[in-house]
Order: sequence, then structure tokens, then C-alpha cells
Amino acid sequence: MNFSLSIIIPAYNAEKYIGRCLDSIQNQLPTDNSVKVFVVNDGSIDQTEAIVNKYVKTNDNIFQIIQPNHGVSYTRNHGLEYVHSDFVTFIDADDYVSNDYINVLLNNLKEDVELICFNYYVVEDGNLYKKLNLKDEILHINRETSLQKFLTSEYFDFFFTSAWNKVFRMDIIRKFNIQFDEEKRIGEDELFVAEYFQYISSVKTLSNRMYYYWYHQSSTLHKYSDFKINETLSYIDAYLQIARKCHVNLNKKDIVRYYIHMYYGLLVNEARSKNYKKGWENEKIYLNHYCLKSTYYPIKYSELNWKLKIYLFLIKFHFTKLIYTILFIKKSVLNK
Repeated sequence: MNFSLSIIIPAYNAEKYIGRCLDSIQNQLPTDNSVKVFVVNDGSIDQTEAIVNKYVKTNDNIFQIIQPNHGVSYTRNHGLEYVHSDFVTFIDADDYVSNDYINVLLNNLKEDVELICFNYYVVEDGNLYKKLNLKDEILHINRETSLQKFLTSEYFDFFFTSAWNKVFRMDIIRKFNIQFDEEKRIGEDELFVAEYFQYISSVKTLSNRMYYYWYHQSSTLHKYSDFKINETLSYIDAYLQIARKCHVNLNKKDIVRYYIHMYYGLLVNEARSKNYKKGWENEKIYLNHYCLKSTYYPIKYSELNWKLKIYLFLIKFHFTKLIYTILFIKKSVLNK
């Protein structure tokens, strides 16, 4: 039996990249209509619509869906409404894929496959960096512990938590009404993937490295985000909500570890702020979170890895403001 695949590409003001993305796909599309590409135009005000239309006119399996601007989570969910295939995957408009991408995926779509995950490259300043080291194998998933493995970053390090290096079954997405959280503005993939893992028993991993993630200066990873601390902390409650929905108990130790794991990344983000006082006020929101209260869970150093031990030491002995100040000054000097 041959299975069908849909590719959803959310696009917002992507005129510089969308052509490269579609060029990497269109010549691979099979003639039997088993693969369809949906570019969901999220209210672009540049030439994205016109560029995509050129591909739509020359290929019957490329479609453009135009909507008002709502953000990437809404855009992906909207794209899913148009999917009638057996499997679905995602590509970001500024990324691209290898020449064998579609052929490899189609050859691995089977009746018993619940999720496919594959390796990828990061493209930065013209250099390629290999990410992940997956092998060709079937890995069995324990749904009772998989949510905790997202919290402890074990799955982040092994599978990565993006949607674009994975292929999902549409019947699972529909049956359990799995959607991207439209309230989230960063890291929205993680919660979608974490919830999906609650309904599967295995992952088919591929050694192929087929996705090119383009890391550029306009990426959100390089920018200051005023809402990042509140948004990131909200993931704790989001994980607890998924646990309740899926009837899974989360270990408080892992929730606290997840909280401490955020420490340095949030510090670096606030150091990018142009307002020292405002950045520090944001950082205090993190430091005052209930996860650090001894009444929630009295975490011990012996229960943490070496990196988290350092983070907890810096938090408990009030070194955070000193480190924030040093990072803020460093960023200010570099930006002059």
C-alpha cells in the first residue's frame, strides 16, 4: 500500500527565502499526486504571494492558502485543515531540503509507522553543521515517562523538539485533536511534539540528514524578546495541562529541573535588552517563580547534573544580578 504525504510551509514576509525553499521541493514531487505542498501565507505584505503563485501555476501539487496575519501556530493549524493525506510534515519558509528528501520519506511511510524523525544541518554564515546523530532503527516509547524526558531535555538532545525534522500520522493528530498552541509565540513546536508523543509507542529514526535549517541574524534566536520569560515559564503550566489531558503524572523533581535549565538562556535574552532596569525586572519574575520555593519541591544538588548545580548555586547565593550586569555590559559594548 502506498501512503500519501502533505507538507505544510507557513510563510510570513518570506520573499527572500520562499523561492529557494520551493525550488528544493518542486522537482522531487511525484507525478502520482501522493505528495502535496501547502504554503500558508500568513498575511505577508511583501512579494511572497506573487512568488508562490508562480510555483502554483506550474505545479498541480503546490497550493497557496492566504489568511490574515495570526502567527505561526495558527498558520500551521490552518494548514492542517486542508490535509487529507496519511502523513504530514512541516518546512519553515526560510529553510530547504535535500534532493532525496521526498523519496526517502515516501519509502519509509508504512502502516505501523507512528512517527519519523531524521537528522538535519544548521546553515550559518555559509557553513554546514551536523545536528543529531540518529541511526536507522525503531525506538520504543514509554508514554508514562516520555513527558518527563521532554522536561529533562533528554528528548531535546536526542530527537530535537521541532516539527520540521519529523513526520506525523494524520489519524493520530485528528483522533486526539493535537494542535499547535496559538497562545505561544516561541517554542510552539515543543508542546505539539510532546503531546504527540503521549499517543505513540515507537519512533522510526533515519540516519539521513535531509533538512537545512538556515540560521540567520533575523532569526528570533538572535533577537531580544520582551515576553520570553513569561512565555517560557508558561511552559511549566502547559506541560502540566498536557499531563492532565493524557492522565500522566509529572514528577516535581523534573519540573524543577526544567525550570533551572532555563536559567542561563533567559539571562542572555534579558542582557540583550536596551533597558538595564527593565531587563532586571523581567529576570526577577523568573527568580521569584514558585518552582524555587521549598514548599514546592526542596531540590538537592545531588539530584542535578553539573550544569544545573552551577545554575542553582548562582540563584541561591544571589549571583544572578552580577552575571546579568556583566552580560548586559558585554552586549552593550559589542553592539556599539
